[in-house]
Amino acid sequence: MENKFNLKNRLIVKIAESDQDKVSCFQIRTKVFVLEQGVDANHEIDNLDDTCTHAIAMIDSEPIGTGRLIKLSPTKAQIGRMAILHKWRRFNIGTEILNLLENSAKSQHIHKIILHAQLYVQDFYEGNGYSATGEVFLDENIPHILMHKNL
Repeated sequence: MENKFNLKNRLIVKIAESDQDKVSCFQIRTKVFVLEQGVDANHEIDNLDDTCTHAIAMIDSEPIGTGRLIKLSPTKAQIGRMAILHKWRRFNIGTEILNLLENSAKSQHIHKIILHAQLYVQDFYEGNGYSATGEVFLDENIPHILMHKNL
């Protein structure tokens, strides 16, 4: 069994710049959202993927996690499509991806982040400084809640 300390020196979290990195992000999302959670494959990859910032996490060059940042206005952005392959969950990799995307937002002078959290990971986002707003809603038949954070 892996532990968090063994992974620290093996984990790379970076902005996905190459085409291969982006393909890996889409493959991770397909495995997590389409195959695991039953999201319609036609809804998973969208036109926002062409203009947003993608993050990719790798262990020993193996892509294992992703997330994206969508700039909504000069000072506001949305984080979404956060996905970690099942084997690698609970190792703080999601927090590393979130931190990278938040730092990317700050470098773009973005001051507010919103996201639509699946309800079962609301505590994860709250632990990273996000606050829930409003009522639970369904997206792809999965309960979500709107969350926000000021940077």
